[in-house]
Amino acid sequence: MTTSYVHIQLIKVLQRAFLQVSLLLIISATSDASVYFTNKPFSHLILGCVLIVPSTLTAAKCLWNLTFRSESLLPASSLIIVCLLEAVASFGTTMLVVICLPEFDILTNVFISNSIYLIPSVLQVISLKFIHQLRITIPLAGLLFLICGYIPFITGQILHLKEHDKMYLGLIVLFSVLTSLTWWENFISNWKHPIFRHLRYDLDKSRNVMSLCISVVRIVVTACVVGALIPIRELEWATISDVASHEIRIILGLFGVQAVASVLCSWFGGVACKVHAVKRSFGLPLILNTPLMLTFFLAVFRIHYNEFLQTSNNFNISDFCANSRTAVNETVGVDILFSEIIRGICEQGDLVDMVSVGLVGAAGALWWVGLIFATIYVWTQNVNRIQRTSETFVRRIYEAAFLEQSMLLNKRFHINPRHTEESDPRFLKEVAPFSTSLENWKS
Repeated sequence: MTTSYVHIQLIKVLQRAFLQVSLLLIISATSDASVYFTNKPFSHLILGCVLIVPSTLTAAKCLWNLTFRSESLLPASSLIIVCLLEAVASFGTTMLVVICLPEFDILTNVFISNSIYLIPSVLQVISLKFIHQLRITIPLAGLLFLICGYIPFITGQILHLKEHDKMYLGLIVLFSVLTSLTWWENFISNWKHPIFRHLRYDLDKSRNVMSLCISVVRIVVTACVVGALIPIRELEWATISDVASHEIRIILGLFGVQAVASVLCSWFGGVACKVHAVKRSFGLPLILNTPLMLTFFLAVFRIHYNEFLQTSNNFNISDFCANSRTAVNETVGVDILFSEIIRGICEQGDLVDMVSVGLVGAAGALWWVGLIFATIYVWTQNVNRIQRTSETFVRRIYEAAFLEQSMLLNKRFHINPRHTEESDPRFLKEVAPFSTSLENWKS
Protein backbone atom coordinates (compact mmCIF):
# COMPACT_ATOMS: atom_id res chain seq x y z
CA MET A 1 0.00 0.00 0.00
CA THR A 2 1.65 3.23 -1.20
CA THR A 3 1.82 6.46 0.74
CA SER A 4 -0.16 8.30 -1.94
CA TYR A 5 -2.98 5.77 -1.68
CA VAL A 6 -3.15 6.26 2.09
CA HIS A 7 -3.29 10.02 1.59
CA ILE A 8 -6.13 9.71 -0.94
CA GLN A 9 -8.14 7.49 1.39
CA LEU A 10 -7.57 9.89 4.29
CA ILE A 11 -8.78 12.81 2.17
CA LYS A 12 -11.94 10.89 1.25
CA VAL A 13 -12.71 10.09 4.87
CA LEU A 14 -12.06 13.68 5.98
CA GLN A 15 -14.23 15.00 3.14
CA ARG A 16 -17.22 12.89 4.17
CA ALA A 17 -16.72 13.68 7.84
CA PHE A 18 -16.53 17.41 7.13
CA LEU A 19 -19.74 17.10 5.11
CA GLN A 20 -21.62 15.47 7.99
CA VAL A 21 -20.19 17.92 10.53
CA SER A 22 -21.55 20.86 8.52
CA LEU A 23 -25.01 19.29 8.42
CA LEU A 24 -25.03 18.58 12.16
CA LEU A 25 -24.05 22.18 12.87
CA ILE A 26 -26.94 23.46 10.75
CA ILE A 27 -29.28 21.16 12.68
CA SER A 28 -27.77 22.44 15.92
CA ALA A 29 -28.48 26.02 14.80
CA THR A 30 -32.21 25.24 14.54
CA SER A 31 -32.35 24.05 18.15
CA ASP A 32 -34.00 26.29 20.73
CA ALA A 33 -30.96 25.82 22.95
CA SER A 34 -28.67 27.53 20.44
CA VAL A 35 -27.81 30.99 21.76
CA TYR A 36 -25.85 32.31 18.78
CA PHE A 37 -28.44 31.46 16.10
CA THR A 38 -31.63 33.14 17.22
CA ASN A 39 -33.45 33.51 13.90
CA LYS A 40 -35.04 30.06 13.73
CA PRO A 41 -37.08 30.63 10.55
CA PHE A 42 -33.88 31.40 8.64
CA SER A 43 -31.99 28.37 9.96
CA HIS A 44 -34.98 26.11 9.26
CA LEU A 45 -35.23 27.48 5.74
CA ILE A 46 -31.57 26.68 5.06
CA LEU A 47 -31.99 23.22 6.57
CA GLY A 48 -34.93 22.60 4.25
CA CYS A 49 -32.82 23.78 1.30
CA VAL A 50 -30.15 21.27 2.28
CA LEU A 51 -32.72 18.47 2.11
CA ILE A 52 -34.02 19.42 -1.35
CA VAL A 53 -30.66 20.01 -3.06
CA PRO A 54 -30.35 16.36 -4.22
CA SER A 55 -33.93 16.30 -5.51
CA THR A 56 -33.45 19.60 -7.35
CA LEU A 57 -30.27 18.42 -9.05
CA THR A 58 -31.85 15.08 -9.96
CA ALA A 59 -34.92 16.77 -11.42
CA ALA A 60 -32.72 19.06 -13.53
CA LYS A 61 -30.70 16.10 -14.82
CA CYS A 62 -33.85 14.12 -15.68
CA LEU A 63 -35.35 17.07 -17.54
CA TRP A 64 -32.10 17.38 -19.50
CA ASN A 65 -32.18 13.68 -20.40
CA LEU A 66 -35.84 13.83 -21.42
CA THR A 67 -35.05 16.73 -23.73
CA PHE A 68 -32.93 14.48 -25.94
CA ARG A 69 -34.74 11.18 -25.51
CA SER A 70 -38.33 10.12 -25.13
CA GLU A 71 -39.63 7.72 -22.53
CA SER A 72 -43.02 6.17 -22.05
CA LEU A 73 -45.06 7.35 -19.11
CA LEU A 74 -45.42 5.19 -16.05
CA PRO A 75 -48.73 3.34 -15.72
CA ALA A 76 -51.05 5.07 -13.29
CA SER A 77 -50.94 2.19 -10.81
CA SER A 78 -47.13 2.10 -10.67
CA LEU A 79 -46.92 5.89 -10.50
CA ILE A 80 -49.32 6.06 -7.55
CA ILE A 81 -47.48 3.32 -5.65
CA VAL A 82 -44.07 4.91 -6.14
CA CYS A 83 -45.25 8.44 -5.30
CA LEU A 84 -46.99 7.26 -2.12
CA LEU A 85 -43.90 5.36 -0.95
CA GLU A 86 -41.64 8.31 -1.70
CA ALA A 87 -44.01 10.76 -0.02
CA VAL A 88 -44.03 8.68 3.17
CA ALA A 89 -40.24 8.26 3.11
CA SER A 90 -39.68 11.96 2.44
CA PHE A 91 -42.10 12.90 5.23
CA GLY A 92 -40.21 10.64 7.65
CA THR A 93 -36.82 12.05 6.62
CA THR A 94 -37.92 15.67 6.92
CA MET A 95 -39.64 15.14 10.26
CA LEU A 96 -36.64 13.25 11.61
CA VAL A 97 -34.16 15.95 10.57
CA VAL A 98 -36.23 19.08 11.19
CA ILE A 99 -38.32 18.06 14.21
CA CYS A 100 -36.50 15.34 16.15
CA LEU A 101 -32.75 15.77 15.71
CA PRO A 102 -32.63 19.38 17.01
CA GLU A 103 -34.06 18.09 20.30
CA PHE A 104 -31.03 15.85 20.92
CA ASP A 105 -27.36 16.55 21.41
CA ILE A 106 -24.87 16.48 18.57
CA LEU A 107 -23.30 13.13 19.57
CA THR A 108 -26.68 11.42 19.79
CA ASN A 109 -27.51 12.72 16.33
CA VAL A 110 -24.42 10.98 14.98
CA PHE A 111 -25.67 7.72 16.49
CA ILE A 112 -29.24 8.17 15.25
CA SER A 113 -28.05 8.60 11.68
CA ASN A 114 -26.89 4.98 11.75
CA SER A 115 -30.33 3.63 12.73
CA ILE A 116 -32.25 4.18 9.49
CA TYR A 117 -31.98 0.73 7.91
CA LEU A 118 -34.84 -1.25 9.51
CA ILE A 119 -36.94 -1.80 6.37
CA PRO A 120 -33.93 -2.56 4.12
CA SER A 121 -32.76 -5.13 6.66
CA VAL A 122 -36.16 -6.77 6.85
CA LEU A 123 -36.53 -6.89 3.05
CA GLN A 124 -33.00 -8.25 2.68
CA VAL A 125 -33.65 -11.01 5.20
CA ILE A 126 -36.89 -11.93 3.42
CA SER A 127 -35.10 -12.07 0.07
CA LEU A 128 -32.31 -14.29 1.37
CA LYS A 129 -34.65 -16.54 3.35
CA PHE A 130 -36.24 -18.07 0.26
CA ILE A 131 -33.11 -18.33 -1.92
CA HIS A 132 -29.86 -18.32 0.08
CA GLN A 133 -30.60 -19.38 3.62
CA LEU A 134 -26.90 -19.68 4.49
CA ARG A 135 -26.27 -16.01 3.66
CA ILE A 136 -29.04 -14.78 5.92
CA THR A 137 -26.95 -14.93 9.11
CA ILE A 138 -25.05 -11.63 8.83
CA PRO A 139 -28.00 -9.46 7.62
CA LEU A 140 -30.17 -11.02 10.33
CA ALA A 141 -27.51 -10.16 12.90
CA GLY A 142 -27.54 -6.57 11.60
CA LEU A 143 -31.30 -6.43 12.11
CA LEU A 144 -30.94 -7.75 15.66
CA PHE A 145 -28.21 -5.22 16.44
CA LEU A 146 -30.52 -2.44 15.24
CA ILE A 147 -33.41 -3.59 17.40
CA CYS A 148 -31.20 -4.21 20.43
CA GLY A 149 -29.68 -0.73 20.03
CA TYR A 150 -33.02 0.89 20.83
CA ILE A 151 -33.03 -0.67 24.31
CA PRO A 152 -29.97 1.17 25.75
CA PHE A 153 -30.81 4.27 23.70
CA ILE A 154 -34.30 4.66 25.14
CA THR A 155 -33.09 3.70 28.63
CA GLY A 156 -30.23 6.20 28.56
CA GLN A 157 -32.41 9.01 27.24
CA ILE A 158 -35.16 8.43 29.81
CA LEU A 159 -32.63 8.84 32.63
CA HIS A 160 -32.13 12.54 31.92
CA LEU A 161 -34.83 13.72 29.53
CA LYS A 162 -37.60 15.97 30.72
CA GLU A 163 -41.11 14.57 30.81
CA HIS A 164 -42.36 16.61 27.83
CA ASP A 165 -39.30 15.59 25.79
CA LYS A 166 -39.84 11.85 26.11
CA MET A 167 -42.36 11.85 23.29
CA TYR A 168 -39.46 12.52 20.93
CA LEU A 169 -38.15 9.03 21.67
CA GLY A 170 -41.21 7.50 20.04
CA LEU A 171 -40.98 9.98 17.16
CA ILE A 172 -37.33 9.06 16.60
CA VAL A 173 -38.22 5.39 16.21
CA LEU A 174 -41.24 6.12 13.99
CA PHE A 175 -39.51 8.54 11.64
CA SER A 176 -36.37 6.39 11.46
CA VAL A 177 -38.54 3.53 10.19
CA LEU A 178 -40.26 5.80 7.67
CA THR A 179 -36.91 7.13 6.50
CA SER A 180 -35.64 3.60 5.92
CA LEU A 181 -38.48 3.14 3.43
CA THR A 182 -36.41 5.27 1.03
CA TRP A 183 -34.45 2.25 -0.22
CA TRP A 184 -37.36 -0.16 -0.68
CA GLU A 185 -36.69 -0.64 -4.40
CA ASN A 186 -33.17 -1.99 -3.93
CA PHE A 187 -34.25 -4.97 -1.85
CA ILE A 188 -37.21 -6.21 -3.88
CA SER A 189 -35.23 -6.51 -7.12
CA ASN A 190 -35.01 -10.28 -6.70
CA TRP A 191 -38.63 -10.93 -5.75
CA LYS A 192 -40.38 -13.07 -8.36
CA HIS A 193 -44.00 -12.21 -7.64
CA PRO A 194 -45.68 -10.79 -10.78
CA ILE A 195 -46.66 -7.58 -8.98
CA PHE A 196 -43.07 -6.73 -8.09
CA ARG A 197 -41.79 -7.88 -11.47
CA HIS A 198 -44.22 -5.64 -13.32
CA LEU A 199 -43.39 -2.74 -11.01
CA ARG A 200 -39.65 -3.17 -11.66
CA TYR A 201 -40.29 -3.36 -15.40
CA ASP A 202 -42.27 -0.12 -15.36
CA LEU A 203 -39.60 1.64 -13.32
CA ASP A 204 -36.74 0.45 -15.52
CA LYS A 205 -38.31 1.48 -18.80
CA SER A 206 -39.22 4.95 -17.47
CA ARG A 207 -36.30 5.68 -15.16
CA ASN A 208 -36.02 9.39 -16.01
CA VAL A 209 -39.75 9.99 -15.68
CA MET A 210 -39.84 8.12 -12.39
CA SER A 211 -36.84 10.00 -10.97
CA LEU A 212 -38.42 13.30 -12.01
CA CYS A 213 -41.69 12.41 -10.28
CA ILE A 214 -39.85 11.27 -7.15
CA SER A 215 -37.85 14.51 -7.04
CA VAL A 216 -40.97 16.66 -7.36
CA VAL A 217 -42.75 14.67 -4.64
CA ARG A 218 -39.83 14.98 -2.24
CA ILE A 219 -39.46 18.71 -2.87
CA VAL A 220 -43.16 19.33 -2.27
CA VAL A 221 -43.30 17.21 0.90
CA THR A 222 -40.17 18.82 2.35
CA ALA A 223 -41.41 22.32 1.56
CA CYS A 224 -44.79 21.62 3.16
CA VAL A 225 -43.26 20.23 6.36
CA VAL A 226 -40.74 23.06 6.78
CA GLY A 227 -43.33 25.67 5.82
CA ALA A 228 -45.87 24.39 8.34
CA LEU A 229 -43.34 23.97 11.15
CA ILE A 230 -42.73 27.67 11.75
CA PRO A 231 -46.40 28.59 12.48
CA ILE A 232 -46.76 25.44 14.58
CA ARG A 233 -43.82 26.56 16.71
CA GLU A 234 -45.47 29.99 17.04
CA LEU A 235 -42.76 31.68 14.98
CA GLU A 236 -43.23 34.09 12.09
CA TRP A 237 -41.76 33.85 8.62
CA ALA A 238 -41.73 37.67 8.51
CA THR A 239 -38.73 37.71 10.87
CA ILE A 240 -36.60 35.92 8.28
CA SER A 241 -35.46 39.29 6.95
CA ASP A 242 -34.08 40.28 10.36
CA VAL A 243 -31.02 38.04 10.52
CA ALA A 244 -27.77 38.87 12.25
CA SER A 245 -24.75 39.18 9.99
CA HIS A 246 -22.86 36.36 11.68
CA GLU A 247 -25.85 34.03 11.24
CA ILE A 248 -26.03 34.73 7.51
CA ARG A 249 -22.29 34.30 7.08
CA ILE A 250 -21.98 31.08 9.05
CA ILE A 251 -25.17 29.28 8.06
CA LEU A 252 -24.86 30.10 4.36
CA GLY A 253 -21.23 29.03 4.53
CA LEU A 254 -22.21 25.71 6.07
CA PHE A 255 -24.93 25.30 3.44
CA GLY A 256 -22.45 25.88 0.63
CA VAL A 257 -19.97 23.43 2.10
CA GLN A 258 -22.67 20.82 2.63
CA ALA A 259 -24.19 21.17 -0.84
CA VAL A 260 -20.89 21.06 -2.74
CA ALA A 261 -19.36 18.33 -0.60
CA SER A 262 -22.45 16.11 -0.87
CA VAL A 263 -22.39 16.31 -4.67
CA LEU A 264 -18.66 15.57 -4.79
CA CYS A 265 -18.93 12.67 -2.35
CA SER A 266 -21.79 11.14 -4.33
CA TRP A 267 -19.85 11.52 -7.58
CA PHE A 268 -16.58 10.16 -6.17
CA GLY A 269 -18.47 7.21 -4.71
CA GLY A 270 -19.73 6.31 -8.16
CA VAL A 271 -16.25 6.70 -9.62
CA ALA A 272 -14.80 4.41 -6.94
CA CYS A 273 -17.25 1.69 -7.96
CA LYS A 274 -16.50 2.21 -11.66
CA VAL A 275 -12.76 1.67 -11.15
CA HIS A 276 -13.43 -1.49 -9.14
CA ALA A 277 -12.35 -0.01 -5.78
CA VAL A 278 -15.58 -0.69 -3.90
CA LYS A 279 -14.05 -1.97 -0.68
CA ARG A 280 -11.16 0.40 -0.09
CA SER A 281 -12.39 3.60 -1.78
CA PHE A 282 -16.17 3.29 -1.29
CA GLY A 283 -17.16 1.10 1.64
CA LEU A 284 -14.23 1.79 3.98
CA PRO A 285 -14.41 5.64 3.94
CA LEU A 286 -18.17 5.50 4.47
CA ILE A 287 -17.90 3.13 7.42
CA LEU A 288 -15.08 5.11 9.07
CA ASN A 289 -17.02 8.36 8.87
CA THR A 290 -18.91 7.85 12.15
CA PRO A 291 -15.84 7.09 14.33
CA LEU A 292 -14.00 10.02 12.77
CA MET A 293 -16.82 12.46 13.51
CA LEU A 294 -17.05 11.30 17.12
CA THR A 295 -13.30 11.68 17.47
CA PHE A 296 -13.43 15.21 16.06
CA PHE A 297 -16.27 16.35 18.34
CA LEU A 298 -14.69 14.86 21.45
CA ALA A 299 -11.29 16.32 20.53
CA VAL A 300 -12.80 19.81 20.22
CA PHE A 301 -14.48 19.40 23.60
CA ARG A 302 -11.34 18.03 25.27
CA ILE A 303 -9.01 20.72 23.93
CA HIS A 304 -11.24 23.58 25.03
CA TYR A 305 -11.90 21.92 28.38
CA ASN A 306 -8.16 21.61 29.06
CA GLU A 307 -7.69 25.27 28.16
CA PHE A 308 -10.49 26.17 30.55
CA LEU A 309 -8.92 24.15 33.40
CA GLN A 310 -5.69 26.07 33.06
CA THR A 311 -7.41 29.18 34.40
CA SER A 312 -8.31 27.47 37.69
CA ASN A 313 -8.19 23.99 39.15
CA ASN A 314 -11.46 24.47 41.02
CA PHE A 315 -13.65 24.42 37.92
CA ASN A 316 -15.52 21.35 36.68
CA ILE A 317 -17.41 20.30 33.56
CA SER A 318 -20.58 22.10 34.63
CA ASP A 319 -18.70 25.38 34.97
CA PHE A 320 -17.07 24.82 31.60
CA CYS A 321 -20.42 24.21 29.91
CA ALA A 322 -21.90 27.35 31.46
CA ASN A 323 -18.88 29.43 30.45
CA SER A 324 -18.93 28.20 26.85
CA ARG A 325 -22.24 30.00 26.26
CA THR A 326 -20.83 33.43 26.99
CA ALA A 327 -17.08 33.47 26.36
CA VAL A 328 -17.26 33.57 22.56
CA ASN A 329 -16.40 36.30 20.08
CA GLU A 330 -19.34 36.57 17.67
CA THR A 331 -17.11 38.05 14.98
CA VAL A 332 -15.12 34.82 14.71
CA GLY A 333 -17.19 32.13 12.99
CA VAL A 334 -14.94 29.25 14.06
CA ASP A 335 -15.36 30.15 17.73
CA ILE A 336 -19.13 30.12 17.36
CA LEU A 337 -19.07 26.71 15.66
CA PHE A 338 -16.81 25.29 18.35
CA SER A 339 -19.17 26.71 20.95
CA GLU A 340 -22.09 24.95 19.24
CA ILE A 341 -20.19 21.66 19.35
CA ILE A 342 -19.39 22.12 23.04
CA ARG A 343 -22.99 23.07 23.80
CA GLY A 344 -24.21 20.01 21.93
CA ILE A 345 -21.96 17.72 23.95
CA CYS A 346 -22.91 19.45 27.19
CA GLU A 347 -26.55 18.65 26.41
CA GLN A 348 -25.72 14.96 26.77
CA GLY A 349 -27.47 14.92 30.14
CA ASP A 350 -25.17 14.93 33.11
CA LEU A 351 -21.71 14.22 31.73
CA VAL A 352 -20.64 13.02 35.17
CA ASP A 353 -23.35 10.35 35.07
CA MET A 354 -21.47 7.76 33.05
CA VAL A 355 -24.44 5.38 33.10
CA SER A 356 -26.63 7.43 30.77
CA VAL A 357 -23.67 8.41 28.60
CA GLY A 358 -22.52 4.80 28.38
CA LEU A 359 -25.99 3.55 27.44
CA VAL A 360 -26.32 6.03 24.59
CA GLY A 361 -22.79 5.20 23.45
CA ALA A 362 -23.61 1.48 23.51
CA ALA A 363 -26.68 2.13 21.37
CA GLY A 364 -24.55 4.03 18.87
CA ALA A 365 -22.02 1.19 18.72
CA LEU A 366 -24.76 -1.41 18.17
CA TRP A 367 -26.35 0.64 15.38
CA TRP A 368 -22.99 1.20 13.69
CA VAL A 369 -22.06 -2.49 13.75
CA GLY A 370 -25.57 -3.36 12.61
CA LEU A 371 -25.23 -1.02 9.63
CA ILE A 372 -22.01 -2.77 8.64
CA PHE A 373 -23.74 -6.16 8.82
CA ALA A 374 -26.84 -4.91 6.97
CA THR A 375 -24.69 -3.62 4.10
CA ILE A 376 -22.27 -6.55 4.05
CA TYR A 377 -23.23 -7.17 0.41
CA VAL A 378 -21.28 -4.01 -0.50
CA TRP A 379 -18.10 -5.85 0.46
CA THR A 380 -18.93 -9.27 -0.95
CA GLN A 381 -20.52 -8.62 -4.34
CA ASN A 382 -18.37 -8.17 -7.41
CA VAL A 383 -18.61 -5.08 -9.60
CA ASN A 384 -17.52 -4.97 -13.23
CA ARG A 385 -14.95 -2.38 -14.23
CA ILE A 386 -16.35 0.75 -15.89
CA GLN A 387 -19.81 -0.37 -14.92
CA ARG A 388 -22.66 2.03 -15.60
CA THR A 389 -23.89 4.02 -12.63
CA SER A 390 -27.42 2.69 -13.14
CA GLU A 391 -26.04 -0.84 -12.78
CA THR A 392 -24.18 0.05 -9.59
CA PHE A 393 -26.80 2.13 -7.76
CA VAL A 394 -30.57 1.81 -7.76
CA ARG A 395 -31.67 5.36 -7.07
CA ARG A 396 -30.37 8.48 -8.74
CA ILE A 397 -31.24 10.55 -5.68
CA TYR A 398 -28.98 10.53 -2.65
CA GLU A 399 -30.00 11.64 0.83
CA ALA A 400 -28.21 14.83 1.83
CA ALA A 401 -29.02 14.28 5.51
CA PHE A 402 -27.73 10.69 5.55
CA LEU A 403 -25.25 10.57 2.70
CA GLU A 404 -23.05 7.74 4.00
CA GLN A 405 -25.97 5.48 4.88
CA SER A 406 -27.73 6.41 1.64
CA MET A 407 -24.77 5.45 -0.55
CA LEU A 408 -24.32 2.12 1.22
CA LEU A 409 -28.00 1.18 1.09
CA ASN A 410 -28.33 2.43 -2.49
CA LYS A 411 -25.60 0.11 -3.74
CA ARG A 412 -27.41 -2.40 -5.89
CA PHE A 413 -28.22 -5.60 -4.00
CA HIS A 414 -27.90 -8.83 -5.99
CA ILE A 415 -28.60 -12.23 -4.53
CA ASN A 416 -26.93 -13.90 -7.49
CA PRO A 417 -25.57 -11.64 -10.24
CA ARG A 418 -25.56 -14.50 -12.76
CA HIS A 419 -29.17 -15.34 -12.12
CA THR A 420 -31.62 -13.60 -14.46
CA GLU A 421 -35.33 -13.83 -14.89
CA GLU A 422 -34.91 -15.26 -18.36
CA SER A 423 -33.11 -18.27 -16.88
CA ASP A 424 -35.71 -18.78 -14.16
CA PRO A 425 -37.93 -21.81 -14.96
CA ARG A 426 -40.86 -20.10 -13.25
CA PHE A 427 -40.43 -17.08 -15.47
CA LEU A 428 -40.21 -19.23 -18.62
CA LYS A 429 -43.34 -21.08 -17.56
CA GLU A 430 -45.25 -17.83 -17.14
CA VAL A 431 -44.20 -16.28 -20.45
CA ALA A 432 -44.61 -19.48 -22.51
CA PRO A 433 -48.34 -18.96 -23.22
CA PHE A 434 -47.67 -15.40 -24.39
CA SER A 435 -44.83 -16.57 -26.67
CA THR A 436 -47.04 -19.28 -28.18
CA SER A 437 -49.83 -16.78 -28.86
CA LEU A 438 -47.36 -14.42 -30.51
CA GLU A 439 -46.00 -17.16 -32.79
CA ASN A 440 -49.53 -18.20 -33.79
CA TRP A 441 -50.42 -14.57 -34.59
CA LYS A 442 -47.31 -14.17 -36.76
CA SER A 443 -48.08 -17.36 -38.68
